[in-house]
This record gives sequence, C-alpha cells and structure tokens, in this order.
Amino acid sequence: MIKFKKKEAWPRFLAKVLILVSAILLLFSWVEGRFRVGIDSQVIRCFPDHKFFLVDMKDLRPVRDRIIAYRAKGLQPYFVDGTMMGKTIKGLPGDHLVINEAGVFINEVQVAEGFPLAERLSRPISEFFKDEVIPEGKYFLMAPAPESYDGRYWGYISQSQIVGKATPFL
Repeated sequence: MIKFKKKEAWPRFLAKVLILVSAILLLFSWVEGRFRVGIDSQVIRCFPDHKFFLVDMKDLRPVRDRIIAYRAKGLQPYFVDGTMMGKTIKGLPGDHLVINEAGVFINEVQVAEGFPLAERLSRPISEFFKDEVIPEGKYFLMAPAPESYDGRYWGYISQSQIVGKATPFL
C-alpha cells in the first residue's frame, strides 16, 4: 500500500518561502555592503597575472605587502579623482624612503629599479628623488609591473583614501 504525504497548507508554505527569501536578501545585503569586485581593464596591468579583485571594504588596515584598493587623488591627467585603483603597500609611516638613480629603497631594502614612465611623463628622473621618513597617516604604494604608475612617481596616499583589502581571484 502506497502512502501519500499530506499536502502542506498554503499559509504554512508561504511562510517558509518568505523566511527563505528574507534570509537570502539579508545575506545578499551583507555581502553587497561589504564586498566589491574590482576589474583592472588596463592593457598593461599593475598586477600582470590578475584582472579581478575582491575588495573587502570593511578591512581598512594598512599592512605592509598587502594589496589594497584606494581612491585616486591628485593623479590627473592620468586618473580622475575618485577612481578606484589597487597597489601594494610597501612603505608605512616612520619608514625611511629613498628614491634615487638606483631605484626605490624602503628601510634600505630595494623594492623597485628604474623609472620606466619618466620619459612618458616628460620629466627627468631626478624630479622623483626623495630621502625622507614617510609621514604619519601616509602610505607608499607600488605594484609588481615595472610600468606601474605608482608611488615612485606621485608620492603617498593618505589613510582616508583606502577603500579596503583587495584580493586577486582571476
């Protein structure tokens, strides 16, 4: 003898659907409020092996060698203020930064060689030279691509420009 399961009443079924939909919407709202997907659409990318980044907008901690997303400020005519960009934090407040003809040094450790964009920027490399302590609230950023338009050309970003931790995923 085959027993059939008794059909569930519509009000009870609708209550379950509403609870499930509410849970999905809450989860989506939390994810959407915390994370963004960043896409590097440049022909020559700062991180050559990665085009997509998951940006955790709640993790604003500046940690050395962490990839962060930040808002561009004062990088015209190359980037409009507010453009979201990504680079690696190489220098923290209190670090000793030296930029000279040999390259970029942080606390006497070389982090980059040369100035491949100097000619394109129509500036002599000596204009980029520095020998100073990174100020409080400022961070020096670089990217692994030699052609990256990074801190060696434009200096520091401030804490307020940091959008979040960027994790490459493709």
